[in-house]
Amino acid sequence: MDRYKLIVDAIGQVFGNSCECVLHSLADLEHSVIHIHNGMKTGRVLGSPVTDKALMLLKNCESLHQDITPVYQTVARNGS
Repeated sequence: MDRYKLIVDAIGQVFGNSCECVLHSLADLEHSVIHIHNGMKTGRVLGSPVTDKALMLLKNCESLHQDITPVYQTVARNGS
């Protein structure tokens, strides 16, 4: 997973403060965030749970027999 953490940071640096990039582990959905770049956008921190939207996307992929989820965008409660 350490290599993926580097990718998360690279994506976060490319998009700057306008983008939060999160790496999840699905081993423990209640504490799934294992790396985050620009977490101040939503207030998520290491150990935060997976979101309902992410779970919905994963379930959709499973039902369609797809190995990857589409890229998705969300808006924080504060509108950022």
